[in-house]
Amino acid sequence: MKFQNILFICLILFCSSTVVFSQSVNPDFKLIAHRGGVVDSASAENSLSALRRAVESGYYMVEIDLRVTKDNVLVTHHDRNLIRDFGVDANVSSVNWKEIKRL
Repeated sequence: MKFQNILFICLILFCSSTVVFSQSVNPDFKLIAHRGGVVDSASAENSLSALRRAVESGYYMVEIDLRVTKDNVLVTHHDRNLIRDFGVDANVSSVNWKEIKRL
Protein backbone atom coordinates (compact mmCIF):
# COMPACT_ATOMS: atom_id res chain seq x y z
CA MET A 1 0.00 0.00 0.00
CA LYS A 2 1.46 3.38 -0.94
CA PHE A 3 2.33 5.91 1.73
CA GLN A 4 -0.30 8.42 0.54
CA ASN A 5 -3.00 5.74 0.68
CA ILE A 6 -2.03 4.79 4.21
CA LEU A 7 -2.13 8.40 5.37
CA PHE A 8 -5.52 8.93 3.73
CA ILE A 9 -6.95 5.79 5.36
CA CYS A 10 -5.57 6.85 8.75
CA LEU A 11 -7.12 10.30 8.42
CA ILE A 12 -10.52 8.87 7.43
CA LEU A 13 -10.42 6.32 10.22
CA PHE A 14 -9.40 8.89 12.81
CA CYS A 15 -12.19 11.26 11.81
CA SER A 16 -14.74 8.45 11.66
CA SER A 17 -13.68 6.98 14.96
CA THR A 18 -13.87 10.37 16.66
CA VAL A 19 -17.52 10.71 15.61
CA VAL A 20 -18.37 7.17 16.72
CA PHE A 21 -16.46 7.58 19.97
CA SER A 22 -18.19 10.79 20.92
CA GLN A 23 -21.57 9.13 20.51
CA SER A 24 -21.04 5.73 22.11
CA VAL A 25 -18.28 5.62 24.76
CA ASN A 26 -17.89 7.18 28.19
CA PRO A 27 -16.06 10.50 27.60
CA ASP A 28 -13.88 9.91 30.68
CA PHE A 29 -11.69 7.44 28.76
CA LYS A 30 -10.69 6.74 25.19
CA LEU A 31 -10.20 3.36 23.56
CA ILE A 32 -7.19 2.88 21.27
CA ALA A 33 -7.04 -0.20 19.05
CA HIS A 34 -3.61 -1.86 19.18
CA ARG A 35 -1.90 -3.36 16.10
CA GLY A 36 -4.27 -1.80 13.65
CA GLY A 37 -7.71 -2.46 15.01
CA VAL A 38 -9.91 -5.34 16.07
CA VAL A 39 -7.74 -8.40 15.44
CA ASP A 40 -9.00 -11.98 15.47
CA SER A 41 -9.24 -14.99 13.15
CA ALA A 42 -11.31 -12.91 10.68
CA SER A 43 -9.05 -9.82 10.63
CA ALA A 44 -5.25 -9.87 10.66
CA GLU A 45 -3.34 -7.21 12.56
CA ASN A 46 -2.78 -3.98 10.62
CA SER A 47 -5.28 -5.08 7.96
CA LEU A 48 -7.91 -2.85 6.42
CA SER A 49 -10.66 -5.07 7.84
CA ALA A 50 -9.19 -4.71 11.34
CA LEU A 51 -9.14 -0.93 10.94
CA ARG A 52 -12.74 -0.86 9.76
CA ARG A 53 -13.86 -3.05 12.65
CA ALA A 54 -12.13 -0.71 15.14
CA VAL A 55 -14.06 2.24 13.74
CA GLU A 56 -17.32 0.27 13.80
CA SER A 57 -16.63 -0.76 17.40
CA GLY A 58 -16.20 2.83 18.56
CA TYR A 59 -12.45 3.07 19.10
CA TYR A 60 -11.18 6.63 19.42
CA MET A 61 -7.88 5.95 17.72
CA VAL A 62 -6.03 3.16 15.94
CA GLU A 63 -2.34 2.39 16.35
CA ILE A 64 -0.75 0.89 13.26
CA ASP A 65 2.74 -0.45 12.69
CA LEU A 66 4.70 0.91 9.75
CA ARG A 67 7.95 -0.50 8.43
CA VAL A 68 10.11 0.56 5.50
CA THR A 69 11.28 -1.95 2.91
CA LYS A 70 14.75 -2.02 1.40
CA ASP A 71 13.46 0.04 -1.55
CA ASN A 72 11.78 2.61 0.75
CA VAL A 73 8.15 1.46 0.51
CA LEU A 74 6.02 1.75 3.66
CA VAL A 75 4.25 -1.45 4.73
CA THR A 76 2.05 -2.21 7.70
CA HIS A 77 3.70 -4.99 9.70
CA HIS A 78 4.20 -5.23 13.46
CA ASP A 79 7.41 -7.23 13.69
CA ARG A 80 10.78 -6.18 12.32
CA ASN A 81 11.19 -9.72 11.02
CA LEU A 82 8.86 -11.63 8.68
CA ILE A 83 9.23 -15.04 10.33
CA ARG A 84 6.14 -15.04 12.58
CA ASP A 85 3.64 -14.18 9.87
CA PHE A 86 5.29 -15.53 6.73
CA GLY A 87 7.94 -18.05 7.82
CA VAL A 88 10.68 -15.97 6.17
CA ASP A 89 13.67 -15.20 8.38
CA ALA A 90 14.39 -11.71 7.05
CA ASN A 91 13.85 -8.20 8.32
CA VAL A 92 11.33 -6.03 6.48
CA SER A 93 14.10 -3.48 5.89
CA SER A 94 16.22 -6.03 4.03
CA VAL A 95 13.53 -7.08 1.54
CA ASN A 96 12.15 -5.22 -1.50
CA TRP A 97 8.45 -4.42 -1.87
CA LYS A 98 8.16 -6.81 -4.84
CA GLU A 99 9.32 -9.69 -2.62
CA ILE A 100 7.03 -8.75 0.29
CA LYS A 101 4.05 -8.35 -2.01
CA ARG A 102 4.40 -12.03 -3.00
CA LEU A 103 4.08 -13.07 0.64
